[in-house]
Amino acid sequence: MPLETDFFGMEGTRVTHPLPSTQDSLSTKEILELQDSNGVTKWFARFFYKDICIYGICRMAKFWIFWDGAANYLGYQLHDNEPLTKSDHVDFLPADYIRLHEILADTASILKDLNYDDLAIEIVNEDEVENTLFRADAYSRATPPALSEYVVKDAVFTCYTLWQTVYGETRLEIERIFEERVNAEYLAHLFEGDNVQKMIALDEIKKNPILFMKFEPIVLSIVSSGETSVARKALSALSANYLRDPENQLKLVSLLGEVAPETRYEIYYKLQSLENVSPEAVLLLLDKHVSDGFGTGEMNQILRIISKLMVKEEDTSKTEVVRKKLIDIANSSSSSSTLVQSFLKSTR
Repeated sequence: MPLETDFFGMEGTRVTHPLPSTQDSLSTKEILELQDSNGVTKWFARFFYKDICIYGICRMAKFWIFWDGAANYLGYQLHDNEPLTKSDHVDFLPADYIRLHEILADTASILKDLNYDDLAIEIVNEDEVENTLFRADAYSRATPPALSEYVVKDAVFTCYTLWQTVYGETRLEIERIFEERVNAEYLAHLFEGDNVQKMIALDEIKKNPILFMKFEPIVLSIVSSGETSVARKALSALSANYLRDPENQLKLVSLLGEVAPETRYEIYYKLQSLENVSPEAVLLLLDKHVSDGFGTGEMNQILRIISKLMVKEEDTSKTEVVRKKLIDIANSSSSSSTLVQSFLKSTR
């Protein structure tokens, strides 16, 4: 098992999905699924039996590939720990397995648009003075230099074959199964699941404003969670249209005291991307800065939001309220006072 995750060691109910029309005659004609007690997918998997070399002279590769409930690549496991091989049947090293996992996780890999003919180069045999196309992975010189950084050394055909397998017909079938299941009830179960399941649910509600509003409180609670990667995904689900509403801006700003520092900056960037941030939201930003003792770097981000408000806001009475709050901070013992003083001078 080259990677740490033991997919088959996970608890759940296994379900089999027939795959009778597969074009892969050697691999299994079914997809295996592991479901939790709510019927939510923990993973999909399929066993593959592949001839890696283009001339049939290399060892057959046996491996499992795993996807999450929305057909995103999760990982792979070897069959009975039979190793993958490189040129001349040299076994993969531990670092090679890790690198292969990184390659397979890259949805935009250069391998996406290549054919087998692109994976090897002709070289001149100085003894026989003729052009020779080396067999797959025969020598590192047979890999085009432009591909070297995108594949495991001496294993370009192995990387290519596995990448095409990850993003091929099996993944399309998993996507079809997932789309048939998606509804509010299923998404509710996803939000009750682990981080992978939450992120799948967040991706889905981003596509559907009606579903988003149904789960809005859950999304905001995820933003304020300590899980940075999931919080970032939840923030991305807050559309510009949603944040045009001043009330929704206040909901987001009110979370600042609860979120991780990295997420606070993500919130500032989100607000900076808006055309209009309400004076009420800005005042709450400043109150949070003072009450929670945020640093100068964060005040700098807040001032960028305020500078846009000063230009956009037509009601001068509202901007004056903001300016007065800034003056109070400038005259305080806050670490941001000098920065605010400079800002006030530049906006006179």
